[in-house]
Amino acid sequence: MKKIISVMMVMMLTFAFPAQVSAEETPTMESLANSIIEITTDNSNENPTTTYNNIEEFVNEVRNQIPDIDDLELANFIMDYTGQDDLEVADEETLKYLGFKEIIVSEDYIKVDEAGNTESMTQDEMTLAMFRDDYGISPLANPWTSDNGYMQIKIVISRETGILSNKKVGYQIAVYGKWLKNPTCFFEDVLTLYFSQGTYDTTHEVYGKLEETFTCCTSKSNYKSQVWKNANKPDYYTNKNVKVDNPVGNVQAIRFNLKNITTFQCTRTTHAHTQSVSNILAYMSYGIKVPSKEDCIVQGVYGHKKISVGSIGISASQSGVSLSLSPSISLNEYRGDKVGFTAI
Repeated sequence: MKKIISVMMVMMLTFAFPAQVSAEETPTMESLANSIIEITTDNSNENPTTTYNNIEEFVNEVRNQIPDIDDLELANFIMDYTGQDDLEVADEETLKYLGFKEIIVSEDYIKVDEAGNTESMTQDEMTLAMFRDDYGISPLANPWTSDNGYMQIKIVISRETGILSNKKVGYQIAVYGKWLKNPTCFFEDVLTLYFSQGTYDTTHEVYGKLEETFTCCTSKSNYKSQVWKNANKPDYYTNKNVKVDNPVGNVQAIRFNLKNITTFQCTRTTHAHTQSVSNILAYMSYGIKVPSKEDCIVQGVYGHKKISVGSIGISASQSGVSLSLSPSISLNEYRGDKVGFTAI
């Protein structure tokens, strides 16, 4: 009888106090990122600037707790986590994110109307403006098309080093120029990236890329062109559309020809092919060294040419980048906000 009571007591205690799991569940990259990476947002401008700290600590912890993780997978996660899932950059560029200490990301949304007037917007304001372009003021109005241009300019500032022996700090700066509505002209455009303080890092490649998606009926084709430029090596291309231009010491630029849909047609046996161009995105990055404790401003400007002749001129002053083309009405500028930071 005592034996039966003893067994029953053990069963009751087992149900009342479940055994604890001896080993913790394997963490995910997302759970580690959420617990380690410190995110702060500055809302002083129309569009917020977000800073991601403790990147290096996150990388070390992932390698410690998820040792089988692939470096490229980890680097891609960091880019996605910091809001850079727009473009698949080359693996060599992606892997650099494993060495960054902090990352600053700022987005700006720019509208240029048919007369060339420029307006900076929030993301929600731009979404509404593009909707009105397609459907008029009211969703019940007849659809119509305008020549207004809409673009997202994204700046990414990534700290690569601590304070070096020369009392400078190494940074990679990058700019994305993303069309949010197809342009009406497909000629040579430029994407520029300016910095106000410090020096260009000649040991760091200038990397540029253009990516477009063509659609014909139900078929899609991706066009990609990229370039690496290093002071000590010949330029390397995947093809020779995107080219690096170094007009002055504190500005780097890439030039490229936008590709029109006429270059791609599907194999359907129909006379009426429905064609469009989407996902037009240009990107550039390079390295700078900024004196410790000094303030630096970074700005991206996209120049869009509306005529086939001529070349967009690039110059810079203490106030930033200037673009030029004759006649001036043939050039649209998409000028992002100036993004400031202080070197550690």
